[in-house]
Amino acid sequence: DDMKTIGNLFTLSCGLLALQATARKVRRQPRAQKGAVNSEDQFEIPPLPFPNDALEPYISQQTVEFIHGKLQAECIRNVNYLTKENPDFDSDTQLVDIVETSRDSYPLIYQNAAQCWNLAFFWDCMTETYEDPPVELEKALEQDFGNLDNFKNQFARSGSAVFGSGWTWLVYDTTARKLFVMNTFGADNPFAIDQTWLPILGMDVWEHAYFLDYQNRRNLYIRRFLDRLVDWDQVADNLANAKLGKLNAMDDDEDDSEDDLEVTEEEEESGDENDYDEDDSEDEAASEL
Repeated sequence: DDMKTIGNLFTLSCGLLALQATARKVRRQPRAQKGAVNSEDQFEIPPLPFPNDALEPYISQQTVEFIHGKLQAECIRNVNYLTKENPDFDSDTQLVDIVETSRDSYPLIYQNAAQCWNLAFFWDCMTETYEDPPVELEKALEQDFGNLDNFKNQFARSGSAVFGSGWTWLVYDTTARKLFVMNTFGADNPFAIDQTWLPILGMDVWEHAYFLDYQNRRNLYIRRFLDRLVDWDQVADNLANAKLGKLNAMDDDEDDSEDDLEVTEEEEESGDENDYDEDDSEDEAASEL
């Protein structure tokens, strides 16, 4: 039974990640307490930004319901259970606070909280009504990757290279003021590793994201994600917020919609050797298997 097999793999992977993280656990610096400790389930899964079947035929309703309704729900239950009565987490603690501060001090809590955040961000980065990237985002991608096709190729290669379970990210470095692509393993998150690395786009490459629909054809799943599912308007909003030092998907403030993306002074020369042909993406993905 495919769903049962994936569930078993997911549970086993989480257990292994927790053991690995515990092995590198370091002493946590004391944190100022505020208010009463968390005494009830305060964290909830954000609702999907689209109907369960909206991503079909590229991601099935069955996959969406399995990830959001079962795996993500299990992670949030774990976060509530593990933070309950813990004096380092109180009623004012947000999920993003846990992701930012608990990577080394509470690795098991971190893994569950980060996976919840990552999945919420993943859903927000997709849409049922695909449109090409807005001009300002294309200019930003041209600045750091040469052109949109080069970016897609680099992102796809990076996602294909993840061994086992993990995530592929488009990240804005607030110090270098540049976009770059990176992978994280397990549930790890860029801004938990370095808080100057703010995610702009996140792609789930755990097997649960594609196995029911694509089996072992991860490359095809990645191409469909890039060519049919990414909400480029949301990615552009994420970049605008990142330039203000904000995490768009989890921030409460929504007062920067009028801020335009900055256009840098110089653009790198476009690399023609990596031109990305959307019409041939499925054939290319199949040939890479």
